[in-house]
Amino acid sequence: MAKIITLISSTAGVGKTHFGVNLAYRLTTLGHRTCLFNTDSDTTSVYDLLGIRPQRCLVDLIKNRHSVDHIIHRSPYGIDFFPGTPGMEEIPGLKSNERDRFIRSVQELNVYDYFVLDTFPGLSRNVVAFSKASSAVILAMTPEPSALTDAYLFLKVLSGNGFSGSVMVLINKCKNAKTARSAYLKFKGAVETYLPANIQPLGSIFFDPHVEQAGEAKKPFLALYPETDASKCVDNIARHIVDKRIVDVAVSAFWSRFLQEIKHPFQLTVERPKNSLESEHREALSKRMKPVDSISEPPLSRSGETEVNMVPDVNGLLNQLMEQINTFSQDLEEMKHLIRNRNEPVTGPGVTSPDSRDSMVRIPLDFDAYVKKRKTGS
Repeated sequence: MAKIITLISSTAGVGKTHFGVNLAYRLTTLGHRTCLFNTDSDTTSVYDLLGIRPQRCLVDLIKNRHSVDHIIHRSPYGIDFFPGTPGMEEIPGLKSNERDRFIRSVQELNVYDYFVLDTFPGLSRNVVAFSKASSAVILAMTPEPSALTDAYLFLKVLSGNGFSGSVMVLINKCKNAKTARSAYLKFKGAVETYLPANIQPLGSIFFDPHVEQAGEAKKPFLALYPETDASKCVDNIARHIVDKRIVDVAVSAFWSRFLQEIKHPFQLTVERPKNSLESEHREALSKRMKPVDSISEPPLSRSGETEVNMVPDVNGLLNQLMEQINTFSQDLEEMKHLIRNRNEPVTGPGVTSPDSRDSMVRIPLDFDAYVKKRKTGS
């Protein structure tokens, strides 16, 4: 049984991976067995911070080439690391017997107290499934107006895909506590007004030049600079997580639920309220909020200076862009279906006969014709 925590973010660059590594490090040094599971295809930063170069990963477990204990890597900082890529892309296509074998294999992970999943930035079917299957979800963001708007849209789509759990909000790269508190309150006000979601303040991490210096040194900043502001913030957050009553879940049960959730259709767009998205955000994120005293423990950090002027930069083309992305996603699924079935006998122009030297199906690609077909809807 483990407390399974999923880290999510609406975009890259908010410091989610750095936070995940340092959180896992602090939980480990506090005496809790912790495993960091990475599902982001960009593995360079996490490998550098952990000081490892894994030779085995999730795909080796899926293909039954290695067991869990041979795939987990112990970093020089005492963190157990499970490389989730490559391999995550194989999970949706597992056959029944392969899924059963995979579930039996991950039972070895029940020895951990905490299982921290660092997901790919942005929303995807995997991120939704991980969030719905986890004990706890942490949404990382920065205090800039555009970042809060992105996080709001992210949470809106996540809720529209059936997520009904609680989300702990982390405000990263803050100038001071007042900036973090102001950003959280405005985000909280928008969420409570317009979304069926429950959020809680997890804490904040101050902007700290030591974080970048530690990244250049390829080490966790909490290990290299334990007394710096950012390290103290992570320490407070880790202790708060330990004190919270996060539900323990069998790791095999978590993966079983993930495999069920991954089958559900993923909706990139959700039904909008009558007022436009832009006015919705301008009203919600720029209005005056409740007093700071209304925030529950723990406080976001220490006192600071000026309040942020939140006027989100959202234009009317955003929803159109999301719809186009959704359409493109559907097109990719159609193309993948064609590629998966390329060995089935097909007749017609552009396809060789089974008796020919090359029996592979040849699919003529005419991009102009494809675009014309999409425009006409035929």
